[in-house]
Amino acid sequence: MKIQDTLKRVYDELPREFKTRPSQICDVSPAYFNRIVNGEPKGKDIYVEALDAVIQTGEEFKEWAIDKADRIINCKSNEE
Repeated sequence: MKIQDTLKRVYDELPREFKTRPSQICDVSPAYFNRIVNGEPKGKDIYVEALDAVIQTGEEFKEWAIDKADRIINCKSNEE
């Protein structure tokens, strides 16, 4: 699988609320980041940087989801 295909696949997996975060990490506009994801401009270095940003965003999402789940679980146990 090409890196650009991998980038598109994992970017599409991000929740909507986290779609702009990779562009912030790369310090580009969300519109430009979407162009990168869709294959413009071309270049392995660009795709690697974008993929790293998406992976970092995935890690941030994971931490957010775990924190949110912990708060929900703690709220339920506090009521018991």
